[in-house]
Amino acid sequence: MNNKVRDYDPADLKALHEGFVSAFSDYFVTFQPGEEQFKRRISHKLNIVSKYSPLAWKNGKVVSFAFHTLNSYQNLQTLYNGGTGTIPVERRNQLASELLMHTAQKANDNDIERILLEVIEHNTAAVNLYSKLGYEKTRLLKCFKLKNTVPKKAKLEVLPSNALKSEYEDFGDFEPSFIDSSNQLKFNLSNETILEAYLDEELAGYIIFQSRLGRISQIAVANKHRGKDVGTALINAAQKRSAGLDLTIMNIPEYEYETIHALERLGFENELNQIEMELKL
Repeated sequence: MNNKVRDYDPADLKALHEGFVSAFSDYFVTFQPGEEQFKRRISHKLNIVSKYSPLAWKNGKVVSFAFHTLNSYQNLQTLYNGGTGTIPVERRNQLASELLMHTAQKANDNDIERILLEVIEHNTAAVNLYSKLGYEKTRLLKCFKLKNTVPKKAKLEVLPSNALKSEYEDFGDFEPSFIDSSNQLKFNLSNETILEAYLDEELAGYIIFQSRLGRISQIAVANKHRGKDVGTALINAAQKRSAGLDLTIMNIPEYEYETIHALERLGFENELNQIEMELKL
């Protein structure tokens, strides 16, 4: 590799942000976060780990990057790829491949069990790149957006909470994807809002979301309280706290039919799909 490569340092934030914006300037979906939003994403939501986040530099600018975080997920030590990209003029130089191979070797040397990532379904170039590096498709994840306002139908008490509770784990039908799993979510709690719905003083459901973005991280309703408009009340409350933004929820496994049908009944639309891919080490 002719470019200078070194691990991410927080002092690189501005340069990395500029490289990120350039790399995703022609992406399938618009994703051009401001510097503060980008900082919150990589420092909190992702909590990237410097030693597994190499940057390629040229003439004082970041031209390629692959940033990762490390956590336990599905009982496996998992390195999660939170963003890989190369600025357009450097894409034929295979920088991303070299950064990813470099990271995989380092992860393998440190007894990490796998690397996990998601890629937009129709981004065939990226899917092919990861496949050539040994990544395998594991599941299809659906992403939804809600544009209409959901009316509050039920007379439920919806209250804020400031902590993740162990009871939440019993409510959902499936474990959220890596980025929204409870182990990872704890790093972003300062940017998340937690609301709980109660029926007859009993916790019936909860929602965790980023009000700045309208992005839902987790939502679940206790099995015994389904069909009682608990989800509707939670979505309604989240909308009121999200400054009129369209609500989004990412990475629902395609086989979770009950959850998907519940979202569709509320008016969520499936806007795109992502493929989860795994590299076993």
